[in-house]
Amino acid sequence: MTWTEKENSQSWMERRWFGRTNRISGYFIVLFSSIVYLFLTAFPDSGGSPGMLLPFLAAFPFSVPSWLFFVRPELATGGCDVIIRNPVTETRIPWSEVTCFDGNGKYLVVETADRDYKVMGLEQANISRLRKEARNQVIAVELEEIRRDRIARCPGGRVVTRVKPPERTAVAFFFLIGLLGVILHYLP
Repeated sequence: MTWTEKENSQSWMERRWFGRTNRISGYFIVLFSSIVYLFLTAFPDSGGSPGMLLPFLAAFPFSVPSWLFFVRPELATGGCDVIIRNPVTETRIPWSEVTCFDGNGKYLVVETADRDYKVMGLEQANISRLRKEARNQVIAVELEEIRRDRIARCPGGRVVTRVKPPERTAVAFFFLIGLLGVILHYLP
């Protein structure tokens, strides 16, 4: 894809922001839960096999929500829109609809004429808000510069919010871990 094609493409992502600490801790929880699940299915109690339901109930209620709440949320800028990925929804806001970005609170807020959209992926700890310039304020200033540049070049549109299922990689990962657990459970 050439630079001009990237510039004109609606789906091309120019930049992404996410909470590094949240993402690392989310991956750690998913990995740890998967290891617990595989261990419980491979080495059942000597008193009798608990079956497949107990290991599943012990590990996956931690794994799937941590993926949704820690790994998935982020903010991305596309060619002609701002993309907010929250745990279950994805919102695409055209640059022409964005009035400003507010990074003064705990969350970064994308303000439009109709309503405000909270970016959950950029939540910051209370202690980091005591600094002179918090990370969300820096991101808001950077987004304002991008907005000024993009608003003249991009046509208008409408805000689209939809329920977005987890990515294929997440579904494939959980399916493979479950399948490996079944194989380990029924090995002689």
